[in-house]
Amino acid sequence: MHAEFHPGNISSGMALAVEHAEAGFHFEEGGCWAMAVALYERFTLLGAAPVLRYRADGFTHAWVEVDGVGYDHQGNLFSLPLGATVASAAEMADIAARFGVSTEDFEADKAWADQVVATASRLLAWRVTCDAS
Repeated sequence: MHAEFHPGNISSGMALAVEHAEAGFHFEEGGCWAMAVALYERFTLLGAAPVLRYRADGFTHAWVEVDGVGYDHQGNLFSLPLGATVASAAEMADIAARFGVSTEDFEADKAWADQVVATASRLLAWRVTCDAS
């Protein structure tokens, strides 16, 4: 796995990027669908084999798993929710719509999530570079 998205590095980078974007809980709630896709795409770009998962009973949430570690807007999940369903990136907008997220909102959330992930990526790359010095 690319050092940029090592479980030990991602939590601080994602937390800072979400704070910088002033996203609050947006990506924990309705924006989780688009954030999961943004993370999926980033992990894929880095050569990982991510799996998109979501939970639709009780606490509804979407995230990505790589090598048994879950990731969302806060970085790595310290415990994976039980009862998760696997989805493809192409399905995620339709799944989000079932939970009240319009196509327009999903697309706007995805653009915002892409920016947050890009910020986290820059922060993490900087941290990895500094740690290597």
